[in-house]
Amino acid sequence: LEFVDGLPLDAVIKKEGKIAPRRAVEMMRQAADALAEAHAHGIIHRDIKPQNIMVEKSGRVKVMDFGLALALTDDTKLTRDGMSVGTAHYMSPEQWEDSTVDARSDIYSLGITLYEMVRGKPPFNASTAAGIMQKVFNQKAPSILEGSSDVDPWLEEIYGKMVAKKQEERYDSAKALRDELDAYLNAQTTK
Repeated sequence: LEFVDGLPLDAVIKKEGKIAPRRAVEMMRQAADALAEAHAHGIIHRDIKPQNIMVEKSGRVKVMDFGLALALTDDTKLTRDGMSVGTAHYMSPEQWEDSTVDARSDIYSLGITLYEMVRGKPPFNASTAAGIMQKVFNQKAPSILEGSSDVDPWLEEIYGKMVAKKQEERYDSAKALRDELDAYLNAQTTK
């Protein structure tokens, strides 16, 4: 196994608190790039969360722990009947429903992670997994803009598309998300 000299993203969040939006987007862009590569090879991670994203001392980001990942083939159903797979705070609605999971599920989880980076906590909190599930299905994801003067509306739009309840309303690929994050970063540079 490769030694990664750094910290998991959850430790970075705990140590630093809220992460500046531009830095958060730079990290998410790298994570989206890693997922685009996995997805291009037919692999869906299914457990994207801060604990599975490593931040090297150099600032480089690596997606880790593909323990719940499955390869997509024409005859693969990603979960066994009645079995949800993932970590409660970061699971997409389709993971909770035990329905078809694809690249857009990883994008949803990455959006939840982005919110946690910028706001310092996950968007849906409850004392039980069932409570989190109820919020995922019954509440709109809170705005990433709320209470923050350093988040612009374009980032809110990107985040909103990442965490859309319906798969078809999300970015259709990690590559499309990465390209949008690149455009956002390029626009920030020219401001």
